[in-house]
Amino acid sequence: MTNSATLYNIYIYIIYIYIYNVEGTYNLLGSPP
Repeated sequence: MTNSATLYNIYIYIIYIYIYNVEGTYNLLGSPP
């Protein structure tokens, strides 16, 4: 159970980083008016 929970936390962490990077790229591309 502990191993499963750890894998779940890592999965959420990776998704969070991925979304953050996508938003950062989108802001860079959409920043100029």
